[in-house]
Amino acid sequence: MALEDEAPPHVVDQILTGGWKQAEILEVAGYLLFPDKIYKRKPDGSFEEIPILLRVPREHEFRQARVKTRQLALEDNLDLDRDGDLVENLESVVLLSMAIRNPKPPMHEPWEPDPRALEKHYDRTSIAQLWSKLDKLSALIDPAPDTISAEEIVALMAALARERHLGPLVAYGSGAQTTFILTMVDQLSNSQPQKSSSAPPALSTPAS
Repeated sequence: MALEDEAPPHVVDQILTGGWKQAEILEVAGYLLFPDKIYKRKPDGSFEEIPILLRVPREHEFRQARVKTRQLALEDNLDLDRDGDLVENLESVVLLSMAIRNPKPPMHEPWEPDPRALEKHYDRTSIAQLWSKLDKLSALIDPAPDTISAEEIVALMAALARERHLGPLVAYGSGAQTTFILTMVDQLSNSQPQKSSSAPPALSTPAS
C-alpha cells in the first residue's frame, strides 16, 4: 500500500476545503508553520505518525543549503557534476532539515538539524513525501494570480488529471480557481447529449 493511501488529508487540502483557520497554522518569528507528520513504517506494516511542523525556506536559506550541500557532497566524495542527481537529492534533504520544525513551543527549533541523521532515520519515500508537501506549501504562500488564461486552464486540467488531487490549484487565487471550476462546469454541461425537444410518444395500453 502506498504511503499516501494511509495519510490523512494534507494541510493544503484542508485549506482548500475548509479555509486557513481550520488548518491551525502558526506564526513564529515571521514564518508560517504548517502542521504535518512524518511517517515511518513499523514491523507490523502500519505507519508510525510523528507530528512535525513545516516551514517554507526563504531565499537566504536556499543559499545556506547550497553551501552545506557542497560541503557534505565533498565529504562523501561526490562529483558535483557527474553525480548531479545525488547532489540534488542531498540538497533537498538539507533544505528539509531546515524546514521541518519541532512542534513544541515556544520557538519551534529545527526538528532534526543534521541532514545526515534525517536521511538515516527515515526512508527515502518518507523524505520524498515531505518534499512534495513542502513544494505545495511554497506555492500556497506565494502571491497567487487571480486570473487564468485559456492556455493555463488546459495545463491545469492536465496537472489535475496527472496528480489526482487538488494541489495544482493552489498556484492560483480564489478568482482564478472560480474561473477554472466554472469553465469545467460549462464544458461538462456542453458535452452532455442534448435532449430531444419533441415529447416522446405516449405509451398505448392494451384494450380491456
